[in-house]
Amino acid sequence: RITPALLDFGTGTNALTLDLRNIGGAYPQDVAEPPVRLLWAVDDEPTWLSVDPEEGWLASARDTQSVTVTIDRTGDAGAYTGFVPVAWSAGTVAVGGTLYVPVIGTITPAVLTLSTDTLDVPDGANFAEFTIENVGQSHLTWSIDTSGFPDWLDVNYDRGLVSDEPFEDAVLINRTGLPA
Repeated sequence: RITPALLDFGTGTNALTLDLRNIGGAYPQDVAEPPVRLLWAVDDEPTWLSVDPEEGWLASARDTQSVTVTIDRTGDAGAYTGFVPVAWSAGTVAVGGTLYVPVIGTITPAVLTLSTDTLDVPDGANFAEFTIENVGQSHLTWSIDTSGFPDWLDVNYDRGLVSDEPFEDAVLINRTGLPA
């Protein structure tokens, strides 16, 4: 048996747990020698999911194993649906099959934010730092068009990629030839 019957990540949950249980056990009454082991494996899950562990075995009806399923929220924004296929076999007994657990989740679009609306560069300073951050979930590719900048102004980085970690950048000022 696999519980829950549906994994719903919504827009904010990153990891959910599947509990696998051998409800068949061994016959009679879970005392067969050797016990009938239920072997299981997850293979071919959607690329936007990861599973840990990906395989295992349950020795008897008393055995339960938890499997963590994690969504990768750095992909393209949108609603995602799929299945986690859990294949199983009973070892030396000629039975087996695959159970499919439905999975749904939403990756929200990238949202660019800056640490400041204006930069105040102290007298005599040659740079001012600012932070570029993505408060959404999918990857954010950004660029700064410097074509309209005066010759004495530049940026440390004019393009980049931001996922879940903020990116530190700086405006650079060449004060050579500027009035004091």
